[in-house]
Amino acid sequence: MNWYKLSKKLELWEMTREEYNSIPYPPLKPNKIFYVNVYGSDVEVIQNPTGSDIRQMSKEVISDNPMFPLGVPKLRSTQDENGNKYYWKASEAVHANIEPLISKIINTELNQNAERLPYYMYIYQALKAKKPVPNNIFNEFAQRYPDAVRKFK
Repeated sequence: MNWYKLSKKLELWEMTREEYNSIPYPPLKPNKIFYVNVYGSDVEVIQNPTGSDIRQMSKEVISDNPMFPLGVPKLRSTQDENGNKYYWKASEAVHANIEPLISKIINTELNQNAERLPYYMYIYQALKAKKPVPNNIFNEFAQRYPDAVRKFK
């Protein structure tokens, strides 16, 4: 299947499960460091950090504050729906302040809980929005989630 041709013609909820599962994730963006100005302070953000990058950032947090409390996150992260991750030191910014700024820089929506949804969630969302889900897709969804379908009959 040619995903790119298919994607121009069909919404995700119009695809069969097999078509949806054949969609490849785009390649991840390269590992890089950039800075985001949050309230006058430059916050280092690492795009798709390596394990070594994450360990180094964590060591820096401990080095900057040897009495860093146990159980408190050292780093924060967010991601896009394609799997690209962005990390920064937790003490420097919270998600609500930095995510919109990173989003503008990379021109992609971010959310710490972002991910490609399971196939059936797209069907459920389409039904909830009263979109015309094809019969074969609706029937497969109905077999798998009969309780959910009762809402839409």
